[in-house]
This record gives sequence, structure tokens and C-alpha cells, in this order.
Amino acid sequence: MKKILFSYFAALVLLSHTPAFAHGGGGMDSDRCAMLIDDFKVHFSAYEPETVGNEPMCHELPMTGNAVLVFDLEGEELRQHKIAVQLLDPAGKVIAERPAEKYPRGVINLFPTLETGIYKVRVTLYDGDHQHDHEMELHVGKGLHTKAWIISGISCAIFIGSIFWYEERKRKMMPAA
Repeated sequence: MKKILFSYFAALVLLSHTPAFAHGGGGMDSDRCAMLIDDFKVHFSAYEPETVGNEPMCHELPMTGNAVLVFDLEGEELRQHKIAVQLLDPAGKVIAERPAEKYPRGVINLFPTLETGIYKVRVTLYDGDHQHDHEMELHVGKGLHTKAWIISGISCAIFIGSIFWYEERKRKMMPAA
């Protein structure tokens, strides 16, 4: 029975949530946090350092409060264009923004304080006289990670209970010596 429990917990640790899964688990090609603007990629990460710590997230922030939104401009060519970033609250009002300018270091940060709701993140690339926009939703304060941990905990309790039930049943069915 100890081997079964050890195997289960080893599998649980290996399959548990990691930062790699926050970005789709497969690099930029399958990264669901990557925005494609024209032919350029911008990688988006969101952090809640006061509540969740350094775990990077993408479209869903489980808690409200202070956040850090990070936009990584992929490739040198993109860094030569003017880029603007805006965060719009659920009512459509701009609550945080960075102006249209070149970001040669390739990183743009926003530091908003967020309440529960669905926000819009807008990244605008200026290419000469043309403007290319990309928008995505950011869901805040739904406690999504908490729900996942509760479901995982219930599943774990059911599995462990099943093992104990099976072992007890097996012990009762054995003939007395």
C-alpha cells in the first residue's frame, strides 16, 4: 500500500501546476500567452506578487489587487517600431497605459490595481502610417486557481479513501489463520 501511495503522490507532484503550464507548456509556438500582431510576437505575462507570488499567468488572475503586466517584444525588428499598450477596465475606461514609443529593451510593464471583472488588454503596433491592434481579455478575481486546488484535493481524498477501502476489504476477505 505504501508503494501505491508513493506512486500516486509522485504522479501528483509531476502533474501539478507549474509555470510552464501557465504559458501552454510548449514554448512560443504553442504559447497561448503570445499575441501575434502583424508578423510579430508579443509575449504577455501577468503576475500578482502580493498574493500569488512569482507565478506567471496569462488570461486569468485569481485574485484582485496589485498586478504586474509584462509585455515581451520578441525579436529586434519589433523593437524598432512604436508600440502602445493600454489596459481597459470592464466599463471600457483606460486605467493604465504606456505611450506609443520604441522600447529598445523589448519589455513594457504596467502596474495596475485590479478589481474583479473582465478587462481588455490592447497592444498597438505603429508601422509607418498603419496601425495594428491586438486585444485580449484578462479575467480577474474569479479564484480559478483556488477552484482547481479544491477539485484536486477532493480527487486526492477520494483516491486515498478508495485505497484504504480496498485494503480493508481485502483484509476482511482473507481467511483467519
